[in-house]
Amino acid sequence: MKVTTETLSYRVPGGAVYKIEYRRIKDTFFGPTRYTMRVLKHPKCRHPLGIPAHLLEANTICVAQGREPRTMDRAKAIALHWISGFEVYRTRGVFPNGQARIDVKEITA
Repeated sequence: MKVTTETLSYRVPGGAVYKIEYRRIKDTFFGPTRYTMRVLKHPKCRHPLGIPAHLLEANTICVAQGREPRTMDRAKAIALHWISGFEVYRTRGVFPNGQARIDVKEITA
């Protein structure tokens, strides 16, 4: 298994900064590539983290089984969608679910 990482920072319009570590995992030479997204930094949240915030162990962004990203652009889109939802969750206590169209242009902090 080969694992490579890349860390990107994003600043949202309100000024909050998020830092996401993208892990590219390739099990075998010919096997499929998959990505996981780990949140290294996010703004304080007064609501419980974990499943309600769509964060798994080690602050990994929750992705539905079978929908794991296979490309970096898809991983970025999922992470940006999570950031958008977390911004709502940390202020209102409810994580919005549903689809979204995401522009994956990088905004580094």
